[in-house]
Amino acid sequence: MKLMQTIQQINPVYWLAVFGSLLLSAWINYHETVINPDAICYLLSADEMGRMGLTSAMQICPQAKWPFYSVLVFLFGSITHFSLTLSAYAVDALFSVISVCAFITIVKQMGGSRRVLWFAAFVILFAHEFNSVRQYIIRDHGFWACYLLAVSFLIRFFEHPRWKNALAFSISMALATLFRIEGAIFFVLMPFTAFFIKTFRARRYANFIKLYLPILLAAAAIILWVVINPGQAQHKLNRFAEIQSQLTHGLHNISWRYHSSLSAMITHVLPQESAREAGMLWMITIFAGYLWNIVSNLSPVCALLAAYAFYARLAPLRRPVRTILFAAIVLNLMITGIFYAQHIFLSKRYLIALSLLLLLWVPFALAHLQLHAVTWRSRAVYYLAVLLIAASSMGVLLNMGPSKSHIRQAGDWLAVNLPPGVSLYTNDYQLMYYSQQFGAAIFRKSQDYKKINLKAGEWKQFDYLALRTGRRDQQQLTDIMQQLSPVKIFENNRGGRVFVFKVSREENAT
Repeated sequence: MKLMQTIQQINPVYWLAVFGSLLLSAWINYHETVINPDAICYLLSADEMGRMGLTSAMQICPQAKWPFYSVLVFLFGSITHFSLTLSAYAVDALFSVISVCAFITIVKQMGGSRRVLWFAAFVILFAHEFNSVRQYIIRDHGFWACYLLAVSFLIRFFEHPRWKNALAFSISMALATLFRIEGAIFFVLMPFTAFFIKTFRARRYANFIKLYLPILLAAAAIILWVVINPGQAQHKLNRFAEIQSQLTHGLHNISWRYHSSLSAMITHVLPQESAREAGMLWMITIFAGYLWNIVSNLSPVCALLAAYAFYARLAPLRRPVRTILFAAIVLNLMITGIFYAQHIFLSKRYLIALSLLLLLWVPFALAHLQLHAVTWRSRAVYYLAVLLIAASSMGVLLNMGPSKSHIRQAGDWLAVNLPPGVSLYTNDYQLMYYSQQFGAAIFRKSQDYKKINLKAGEWKQFDYLALRTGRRDQQQLTDIMQQLSPVKIFENNRGGRVFVFKVSREENAT
């Protein structure tokens, strides 16, 4: 009876958000023909886990060294008897639901009204970059979900500073760390927000201890384990070395990247008379590039709406909420900014954690526009904003990107038609996976195959070739095509092709 009452009390916006998120995940995953490259590592390590155990699974590929996500996929598949691919999609869909609900909850904690919560559901369900990675089998889904939960629990703690809320924050942040090592930075630094919230100045030390005690206990347990099992610990905790490396070499890496790219800019881009301004131009370029990455990750319309809501103070933020959100945003900017300065590159999913925080202001802007849509101009602005947000995800929902079905078809054909014991060369990682010719050796073989020189005729040592090409690089096959005729050709709607060749014994001999 109590359970039924609790269910009835849940705001309908959550039911819609849960249903909408599950429907989006099912729709997008259904139309995905080829899994992302990182998924190969996670799925094969989960498979290895079932056959050889955790230690062996952690050694199979680079991403498997942080194994919590692969463990979840393996356990879900063991319980449900789903395939590992379907298990991974299901796990990711559940995490996406948690992210969506946590997003709406934080908007509510920011002072969002019922109207604003409906806009929050709309914004997160149509967040284009968040939707564009729904089909990716990656551990980031778990990180985003637990990270948003941790932010929500931290806000709740400063509203009601009880041990259960502090523990909920610690558990959420610990789980986020098990998905991505960056979570450890938030885990260690976010409790220091207790010293910046003036409302609780009299209790700030007590609040800090409540938040930090689980961290200290976890650190003590890890240290004790390292002392007892030094060899095993060194292997299983090697990802923490990345944080140590950043602390000791991060500034050096940024300096090296600065001087190397500055030299290239002076040599190949700038005229001689502009060389003295190269440093300033480099800084402007890096800042502009990083800012554009953030804007494109949000979408330009959401970036404008978030900036408007922030500038006009449309969100009635209480001091604790404002401090926590700004601290989380600053930490995200610091982590992603340092990475960008070192690599001059950011994958779109690296910025999603930051984007989800910045998107929190968008529902307030939409609600404000709707309330003030009294003239035809104001109504046009409101409807245009809503239309552009919805349209930003249409490319993902309608599967308008280049099809990779030809890779899947070629891989499946190879898996069925290649005789046992033959050697296969392919220049595509995903094609290697679907051919089912390599098993766990795919990671070593893919590195070895990168060294193969096709123009030098090194392809002749193999029995079969499966070569993926696009419009621009089909000329690379000219020499091979002069000597071999393709057994099979698979093609997509954008000119991408996979050529399958059978190498005769005469060519092998020569």
